[in-house]
Amino acid sequence: MKKEVLRIQSGIKKSGIAERILDFSIQIYRDEICGLIVENNLERKCLVDLLAGDVRLDYGWVYFDEEELPSETYDRILKEYVFVMNRKEHCVRQLKVKEYVFVLHGGISLIAGTRKLCASAGLLFQELGCSIDPEEMIGNLLPHQRKEVELIHAYVSGKKLVVISDMDEFFTEESITEFFEMILKLKELGVDFLIVSNHTRVLFEYTEYMYVFSHGRTRHRILKQRYSLEHLYTVLLESFNVNENLPESKAVGPTVLTFEHVETDHCGSMCFKVHEGEILNFVNMDIGNWRILADILSGDVPVRRGKIFLQEKEFRPRMFSDAVEHGVGIIEENSYEAYSYFDATVLDNISMVMSRKLGINGFSPKYMKCLEEELLDTGEFTREELHKSVYQAGPYLLQKAAYYRWILFRPQAIVCLRPFSAADYNIQKLTQHLIRTAVQQGSAVIILTMSVSEASIMGERTIVMKSGSMYEKDRQDIGQLFE
Repeated sequence: MKKEVLRIQSGIKKSGIAERILDFSIQIYRDEICGLIVENNLERKCLVDLLAGDVRLDYGWVYFDEEELPSETYDRILKEYVFVMNRKEHCVRQLKVKEYVFVLHGGISLIAGTRKLCASAGLLFQELGCSIDPEEMIGNLLPHQRKEVELIHAYVSGKKLVVISDMDEFFTEESITEFFEMILKLKELGVDFLIVSNHTRVLFEYTEYMYVFSHGRTRHRILKQRYSLEHLYTVLLESFNVNENLPESKAVGPTVLTFEHVETDHCGSMCFKVHEGEILNFVNMDIGNWRILADILSGDVPVRRGKIFLQEKEFRPRMFSDAVEHGVGIIEENSYEAYSYFDATVLDNISMVMSRKLGINGFSPKYMKCLEEELLDTGEFTREELHKSVYQAGPYLLQKAAYYRWILFRPQAIVCLRPFSAADYNIQKLTQHLIRTAVQQGSAVIILTMSVSEASIMGERTIVMKSGSMYEKDRQDIGQLFE
């Protein structure tokens, strides 16, 4: 018979006078990896905080190791035995890997007994299949390697349940396989896992069952034998309509962006052109430097040699506002990070980008009304959606708004950072539609990624930076670079 590690039953959490969590019910079993899909960003954060013991339920029951926990103290028990791994960095960069792993309560001074444990670090890392050198300084590791160290630290610290949330951005397709191989080994050693993600490929491959949480309630539990995109979509309550008849690209027009032998302190010579109405994939195999093109265009990385031209005029950006003024838009990989004011409405946030072109007139009641009508005419938004605060918006609405800010702005080029890597299949389809819409409006779109598979989804041209050299291939021929 299965044994529970954690059960929450009929959990309710209020936010002010409103109930944010109406019914959170979940059972996590020993020796099985559980998945959890949460569509709304705020609901996801609230649920993860509840699981970590950082937020208390207003009503509900909590069981740990099949024992009901007292309502007065359950949060302290969760803090002791549950470790939440997310974007927040827990590692102490000034320590060696082996030192951090065996500091059982992060940040305290090393005690004499710890030295003996540190001596066994090599054997432990070998047993877990971890290639990281225990003698290395944590500050020298790549982001995904620091997450592996956090995972080992959680095991050594005696955590019984690890909750992994919002982690997609830290991994390439190669490193995520290595990361989950370690998870499977730790599972054999008695650690259990909950994966909170909307990345269906990860959930389908690594979990035994998953819960779907939507609109304040646990809606469905799906067992692995029922895993399929079709079945999952039948239980997701929020959907969207896209115009599948839009062509992927329009006839290629004049050159809008040119890099002539551009060099920085972080990359070698870059030479390429981007044309109006095309989708260009730009793959940088240097994982730690994959977004260099966006950093150059936004002025974060200075150009040491070479020239950049926007519509045949030389462009040397000093800051992001320069890029916007000259006709370059940048869309971050997480659409939630695109919003400056979370309490403001979706419409207000779109108008903030438009105000860069129109100045103070972009906030006038007359213009706001026109902007609202223009967005409604696209068929992508309802009036209710436009007047939702960002806090209340679901992931599909946020994704649409993040792209339409620039679609209406009509820059010469839009740089999309990893638009498909951290999204589930449903949002991937929406993002493809939004990119096609931007191209039909006359913008060039550059898909900036570190993943060859992501670069194979859209567009015909692909530029790859590999080992300091630049290659250009058709999308179908990109595999030749790795033969």
